[in-house]
Amino acid sequence: MESYTETTWADFYDEAKKYNKLLKGALNKPEKFTPDFIYNIAAMSVEKYFMAYFLKKNILPPNHTIADLVMFMKQYQVIPDHLETRLLFMNDFQEICSLEQYNRKTPTKDDTVKFADTVDMVFNYIDPMVAV
Repeated sequence: MESYTETTWADFYDEAKKYNKLLKGALNKPEKFTPDFIYNIAAMSVEKYFMAYFLKKNILPPNHTIADLVMFMKQYQVIPDHLETRLLFMNDFQEICSLEQYNRKTPTKDDTVKFADTVDMVFNYIDPMVAV
């Protein structure tokens, strides 16, 4: 079984930043990138940022939905209310892990701007905790 090292958390962190960069580019090309695509890129970036923190601490969350990552993080760090609200807003677009409460809604262009802002907020939150 492979153990987690700084390289692994750093890989997640670098991937999060790459997804964030892709997200910024996609916002500027709405003719090529749908709001659903932008949502998924933003969600991947959020997940990678959180996983970078968890892997650096050598802990693994039981699930990877945005809401689950928020709840798990609250066991280790305080999450500012405004950030938690934004993350749960993003989570509401894809509640797909339960067959009883399956929910997917299509984001608007305005929502995509909020997603990008939320990813930046997550970066600003996680970066000081993983900075070397």
